[in-house]
Amino acid sequence: MPWETKFDFDETLEKALKTFWEFGYTATSMQNLVNRMEINTGSIYRTYGNKRELFLSSLKYYNEISVKYLQKYEAMASPKQGLISFFEHLRDMVLDGSDVHGCFIVNTTLEMAPHDKEINDLVSKGQDITRKFFKNIIKKGQEAGEVSQTLNPNDTSELLLSLLLGVRVLTRNNPTKAQFNVVIKNVKLILAA
Repeated sequence: MPWETKFDFDETLEKALKTFWEFGYTATSMQNLVNRMEINTGSIYRTYGNKRELFLSSLKYYNEISVKYLQKYEAMASPKQGLISFFEHLRDMVLDGSDVHGCFIVNTTLEMAPHDKEINDLVSKGQDITRKFFKNIIKKGQEAGEVSQTLNPNDTSELLLSLLLGVRVLTRNNPTKAQFNVVIKNVKLILAA
């Protein structure tokens, strides 16, 4: 009789992602994963492979959910407000304690990307997803007359990505509302039509 999966693949993968996100790759043990994923070691190995393969699957999954997350801001009636809301929502999540672990991509960049090409490629893909979001929303904002026509969408998306990555590193150090508000104020100034 073939082996049957008796758990939800995506739900369990999300639990692995949250575990790696909280502890990082190095500090996450297989026992942490067994406890958090609520499946046995054999099931982890049969379904996802070893710890590194599970981490890669978690990183790919994170990139997939990032696309969906960013789409809600890109779909807002006002592109400029969509971008501002993105930064405001980030501020609110950090300040209310629902986002205390920083960005999984940033954390992985700092811990793993310099030492592992495959992980570095997935981190770059994650950054490209965000870069594309910024570029698209700037273009839409320009078309709607909400964003300055003098902005180069490519250059501005790089600037906004750098700003976001810096903010996400600060997230690990309990930034204040005033720090976030300075960032949001300057995003508004950058976009001013």
